[in-house]
Amino acid sequence: MSQSCAVYECKRASRALCHCCQQNLCIPHLTEHNDLLNAQLNPLIDEVNSLGDRLKTVDIQEKTRQCRQKLEQWRIDCHQQIDSVFEKKCQQLNQLVEEKVEKQRQEVTRIQSKLSELIREQEATRQDIDILTSTISHLQNKMSNIEQSSIHINIRPLVIDTNCIRINDTNYHGFDSSILSPIYKTINCADGTFRALASNDQYLLFHDAPNLCLLDQNLTVVRKNLWDHGNIFDMCWSSTLKQFIVIEQNDIYLVNENTMSIERIETIKKEKWMSCTCSDTSLFLSTRVYGSSILEFSLLPAINLIRELKYPDSCMETELITCIEYNNETLALLIRNHVNKTMRIELKSSITFDHIWSLQLDIVWNKEKTIRCCSLIDDEWLIADHENNRLIHVSKGGTATNNDTNNLYFLLHSMSQQCAIVGCKRTSRALCHCCQQNLCIPHLTEHNDLLNSQLNPLIDEVNSLGDRLTTLDIQEKTRQCRQKLEQWRIDCHQQIDSVFEEKCKQLTQLVEEKVEKQREEVTRIQSKLSKLIHEQEATHQDIDILTSTISHLQKEMSNIEQSSIHINIRPLVIDTNCIRINDTNYHGFDLSILSPIYKTINRSNGSSRELASNDQYLLFHDAPNLCLLDQNLTVVRKNLWDHGKIFDMCWSSTLKQLIVIEPNDIYLVNENTMSIERIETIKKEKWMSCTCSDTSLYLSTRVHGSSILEFSLLPAINLIRELKYPDSCMETEDITCIEYNNETLALLIRNHVNKTMRIELKSSITFQRIWSLQLDIMCNKGKTIRCCSLIDDEWLIADHENNRLIQNRRNLFMSSIAIL
Repeated sequence: MSQSCAVYECKRASRALCHCCQQNLCIPHLTEHNDLLNAQLNPLIDEVNSLGDRLKTVDIQEKTRQCRQKLEQWRIDCHQQIDSVFEKKCQQLNQLVEEKVEKQRQEVTRIQSKLSELIREQEATRQDIDILTSTISHLQNKMSNIEQSSIHINIRPLVIDTNCIRINDTNYHGFDSSILSPIYKTINCADGTFRALASNDQYLLFHDAPNLCLLDQNLTVVRKNLWDHGNIFDMCWSSTLKQFIVIEQNDIYLVNENTMSIERIETIKKEKWMSCTCSDTSLFLSTRVYGSSILEFSLLPAINLIRELKYPDSCMETELITCIEYNNETLALLIRNHVNKTMRIELKSSITFDHIWSLQLDIVWNKEKTIRCCSLIDDEWLIADHENNRLIHVSKGGTATNNDTNNLYFLLHSMSQQCAIVGCKRTSRALCHCCQQNLCIPHLTEHNDLLNSQLNPLIDEVNSLGDRLTTLDIQEKTRQCRQKLEQWRIDCHQQIDSVFEEKCKQLTQLVEEKVEKQREEVTRIQSKLSKLIHEQEATHQDIDILTSTISHLQKEMSNIEQSSIHINIRPLVIDTNCIRINDTNYHGFDLSILSPIYKTINRSNGSSRELASNDQYLLFHDAPNLCLLDQNLTVVRKNLWDHGKIFDMCWSSTLKQLIVIEPNDIYLVNENTMSIERIETIKKEKWMSCTCSDTSLYLSTRVHGSSILEFSLLPAINLIRELKYPDSCMETEDITCIEYNNETLALLIRNHVNKTMRIELKSSITFQRIWSLQLDIMCNKGKTIRCCSLIDDEWLIADHENNRLIQNRRNLFMSSIAIL
């Protein structure tokens, strides 16, 4: 029924239910209520307009001023650091050339002084002239190298990383066998003296019957001891043992350079020995029988036989190995054939004993004269041919050149006789120290004057060298390198300025985005208010919502006005090793800056975990296929793997194929065709892990008390040797991973009794243990733990149990990084 108006004391009948207050009102009170609500809009309009005015007065530059100041200071500091590095590198460039020039200048000054003294004293000898001529020739060659060579500098862009700039001196001086110096000194040895010699950096060991004598660099005897053993066949120096090794007819002796004590090596059995040589890890001996053998002995921890190479692999049955010399993982053998009286030199690998090359020499041998050889730089060899008084230079490829030499003399002693000058009838009065001829006084004086007259051209040559040193422009020698450094500095400054500008933009953008968001909200409220005023239809709900929104905007505006922006800036830290000047291009692996995940590849169930890679591809198993990924991690080739479970993979740069280990067989995978071929020369075995050097394949077995087997790669894959427990590991252990690097093998060894894991390093040549380290890992058979080599003989272990990488440094110090 009809109701009264809800306003107190109003007698009129209600005509409508107000949507705002939900009361029944008459027409006049409904109109009054509406006018009252609309009247509340005007103060809200004022508040919103006030917010708009405050937004207009916000100074974005002032809000970001302090942050920009910090950024500006960072930029200045960075520029100063870059300029400092630039100046230091320029100084090092100059110093590199200046040191060479100064060393040359000092030598020129010394020679000038020597020449001046000889001219003043008028006492030059043939030896003086020869030595000075040879020295000046050497200085001229060095001067030409300084003038003609250029300095190379390798610069990478500013990525604060070790070795970003490198300066290499690329000068390379080979051995020139055509400018052998004249005889420096002659030592007359007693009858019964043996010919063998050996030397280290300080001393020369030789036999002067009845003693072993040690000469210093002035060829003065500093120590000696009685040699009361048999005929000496050869000598060599061991830098590892720091002792000389002397071969007698049937025994081998150690000679201490400090005490000259002589001690027989008891662990080497009596044999007819012929020649000896040492590497850093092994002693190599050849036997004095036709069809000679080569025997390799470890040096540390004890001298023990490792292996023996017999004929026909060492030489033919009609041949004798007269000399053996080690250099750079190779053995040079001088081999004499007693049937046709010929001599050849053969080069073998010291690791596999494989034949590298052989060269027939034009020497007809004589049993009375031993022919020796020694190594030169760059894998070349020098042979002393006593038969023909010459030195034979064998180049790296196995080709020979002859150099006639007068280095083999016999000292002749004679009674008084005529002057040696042809036609002179006078009696000789002196033996000339210079030419070793008996001369009369006039001819001796003439000879002396002739020698002194030869000093003047030498003075001219030395002065010419001094002039060349004076005119050498160091700035010009380093100009190109300085230009590269200058460009590096410019690029660095540009990068720093670019970062600065970008961060300033981000600062401004941060404030602008807040102000713009506030401005948009104010505009929206202004529009809403204008609409409500225009239509005069505001409700209580509208008023409440607008009041609340405006209050929130006012708080936000106060935050914008009152708050400050915080910026954290770390200085540009340039590691002291970021620029290295040396001869090796060497980039460190930094565990602390591992990159984020680049790509995730989901593999099928039943896929094996193992991986192998070369410079271009990554091989992995995605059941049922073996897949080859390129550097973008895109599958480029694949082939069905229908063999057993894969335990390990590795790459052989020698074979240029990938090697895959299955439970009992080994397979080769061709990276180009993805063909899979079983290696027939390796018998079935329980295999676990594999790794390759340039010459060998190393395998470990999947049994407690694992073995390590070494196989040659070329000319065929054949077993060389096997290391069994307890030398490989203990009976309660198995080798889960084997990795090769730099003549060493890293082994991850699991103990199945106490569930522990250790890493051990062995020599790949002798299999001798170098060190062993217990890891804080409790092993789980379900997860395979792998390792790989880093630079500088360090190792990285992937610990799946604890989601971390463990870095093993050279000094056995461990560091780990968790992978979350």
